[in-house]
Amino acid sequence: MRSSLADILSLALPHASEDLISVKARGRLERVASTLPPIPCVLLECRLNGAPQVDLSLGVSNSPRERQLVADFFSTASDARGWKSFSRFADWWCRNEEPENGIDSLWLEFDAKDPAEPLPAPSVFLPITRARDGQRLASPAVCRGLDLLKPGGSQLLGQWLQRLPSEAKATFIGTMLARDSDGLRFNIANFTTDAAWSWLQSFGPPRPELEGSFADVFRLGGSPVLTVDVDADIGPRFGIECQPTLERAFELLTVLERNKLCSRNIESAVRVWPGQAHPLADADVKWPLVLVLEALRQPELPLSLLLRFINHIKVVFDTSRMVEAKIYLAINHVLLPPRRSRIGMS
Repeated sequence: MRSSLADILSLALPHASEDLISVKARGRLERVASTLPPIPCVLLECRLNGAPQVDLSLGVSNSPRERQLVADFFSTASDARGWKSFSRFADWWCRNEEPENGIDSLWLEFDAKDPAEPLPAPSVFLPITRARDGQRLASPAVCRGLDLLKPGGSQLLGQWLQRLPSEAKATFIGTMLARDSDGLRFNIANFTTDAAWSWLQSFGPPRPELEGSFADVFRLGGSPVLTVDVDADIGPRFGIECQPTLERAFELLTVLERNKLCSRNIESAVRVWPGQAHPLADADVKWPLVLVLEALRQPELPLSLLLRFINHIKVVFDTSRMVEAKIYLAINHVLLPPRRSRIGMS
């Protein structure tokens, strides 16, 4: 039986509190992960208000091995919405012979809803790299990939790159293949609080009732990223992805609890997630073969570590208020060089 992402999740999910990932949600994640390639870079998207749905995102590099895994696992296109578009994109990207001129990584987000339904096509997020001859143009590879996923997507991206203020930096562009929408998800960094609010207010009706809560979240966000849905205009909902320090994270959770977006016992659940696993720590733990093989490919045998950490907290707003908050639990595999692996490891 071939390896899957479920082998890797089995090392991390036992460390997640049921306040973030219920027993039922864990079962759904395991079923979804069993259909996905064993690429050990994962985000688990948990609702902070106790809602049971937990979605899964897979970070894929452009290494030949990871691109081949994507090609192998998604070689047959489903008839469900969006899969044929993804299959066209994957066929092009996985066989791109010039990765240094292409897309160096991407994120695939899978909704883990009803286990009885076929796996929906992923949302695909591409990093926005600039063309060499223009700061306001995306690279040809990003444009090509986006058009395979969403015909006309590169033209829409170009229009919104032109509408950004000079200090802002577009980081990712996403397309939700399973949704009935022609729009794109646009992630923007390097905004100050005032600049982000002014830019948002320049589109659509004024929303003065949001300004205070927007400023509170942005202030606590570390290096916040604004996420907006764009088509001809900006959609009514937008998000702020926060990467605060640990101290500021709990301050942010207090703000969210005050707005009834966060359960009271979430803080303790968040504290128990960070940590690491390695094959020397527990002889009873079966280390996934895919991680063993990755270590054996190195010229000097490193120590294989599976890290767990909080990646970010996202707060979603609509036209008049904050409506949802999510926390993203990260799982990432690293290889520690042999000299360092002897320090502090039991």
